[in-house]
Amino acid sequence: MRAVAFGLSGLLNPGRDCRRILSWTATTSCTVRMCRGFPFFRRRESSKRKPTDERVAEALHIMEGNCQQLQLRKPGVRHANLAKCTNPAPPAFCARSRQVCVLWGRRTRYIESMSLRIVLDARRVADFGIGTYIRNLVRSLARLDNKNQYTLITPAPAVPEFADLPSNFEIAVYDKKSKPGFAQLGFTLYLRRFSADLFHIPLNAVPMWMPKPYLVTIHDMSTLLFSNQKGYRNNLRLFYLRRGLARADRVLAVSSATRRDVEAVLQIPASRIQVVYNAPDPTFSQYSAQSAAEIQRVLDRYRIHYPFLLYVGRTNPQKNIPRLVEAFAVLRGELREEARYRDLRLIIIGDEIARHPALRHAVIQSRVEDSVRFLGFVPIETLRAFYQAASAFVFPSLYEGFGLPPLEAMACGTPVVCSHVSSLPEVVGDAALIVNPENVFDIARGMREVLLNDALRSGLIERGLEQARQFSWERTAAQVLQNYEEITSYKKRPR
Repeated sequence: MRAVAFGLSGLLNPGRDCRRILSWTATTSCTVRMCRGFPFFRRRESSKRKPTDERVAEALHIMEGNCQQLQLRKPGVRHANLAKCTNPAPPAFCARSRQVCVLWGRRTRYIESMSLRIVLDARRVADFGIGTYIRNLVRSLARLDNKNQYTLITPAPAVPEFADLPSNFEIAVYDKKSKPGFAQLGFTLYLRRFSADLFHIPLNAVPMWMPKPYLVTIHDMSTLLFSNQKGYRNNLRLFYLRRGLARADRVLAVSSATRRDVEAVLQIPASRIQVVYNAPDPTFSQYSAQSAAEIQRVLDRYRIHYPFLLYVGRTNPQKNIPRLVEAFAVLRGELREEARYRDLRLIIIGDEIARHPALRHAVIQSRVEDSVRFLGFVPIETLRAFYQAASAFVFPSLYEGFGLPPLEAMACGTPVVCSHVSSLPEVVGDAALIVNPENVFDIARGMREVLLNDALRSGLIERGLEQARQFSWERTAAQVLQNYEEITSYKKRPR
């Protein structure tokens, strides 16, 4: 008899992977014994002799008791004597392909892929922008992947956004408040409790001493490019982000513009960054399903009985809302003789005005206090009704990492006016009327043309619907899953 050793490189899951391997030994008359912590499979002289239940049970017990120690120094390397063996050999786990392989002589046949254990930080699922990314990525992965095991770290045990997920998704609760820098040490220690093949951090905040391997999705660089904090605080934020991305096995940027910013500001090599686009929430793509009566009920609830322009998003300085308010004041003066838009209003859905004194000052100085409404954040179904009811959507941002709101408006059949900076040209294509965000009169011109030129409106609506269909969360999830598999295949990290 000859004993052949196989390296089960990578830590096996107790019970699950061992039973898969032992089920093979039960059909090929192999026995298993342990030698210095590693498994040896010995083929008995008589292959016709069937193993007894006691032998299989004994082998399973040995494997389950030692599987946490099964790791060789050279993952995936076969025993030297294996090339001379002409009998079917027992299966081995290959870390490079993450597959169980059966070796017959010199030929290798793969019979089954091993599942990955992926931990995803979903604590910000309720947020306005990042929450959209987390929610739709998880839902799409759930539809696409039923093989790998996912652990979602959430701030509460019951998360409505993650209801009805399949059995390969589980929730782990971390209810402590998220803090920057060294204060994230507690979250790092919490992550080390998981025996994961990969960690996914879907936001621009990587904990110190993050366990590897891990992948980071970076949405924009606004916290560094438009920071109100100067001096050592900004330098410290820059250090944390650069260190987190430099240690990452891969960085996913949501647009080519964001990728260029990461390269320029953080000096991360381009070979380590991959562009994976976002997409509008599928809720907005179902705009035709919402009847006119339902839309009117939403408008009645907010007492809106007039035509309006719409802005959706944060009201941070880079969003350029003061210039939007000034341009709206210019537009109202120009449309004074237009019966359709004599009572035109501007509705801003996002942050409250009280958080930004400069915005309040712009409204008062432009003398449009009675024509501009700030509604704060609204539920997604309500937001869809506002998109559909708006005369036009205006987005004169000075900087965007991706720019979801214009795509959401397009998916709802609303004409879009937006700026030509950062990622917006690659996201909206030729389906929006482009304006200069630093010129108040050019913003007013864009809004006026969309409102008064019916042929332009129809063309923008048609092209907008087509442009929104170019982005889908199924495609995004498939690309993210491909990155998961590439990272965990232990290929050499690109430099």
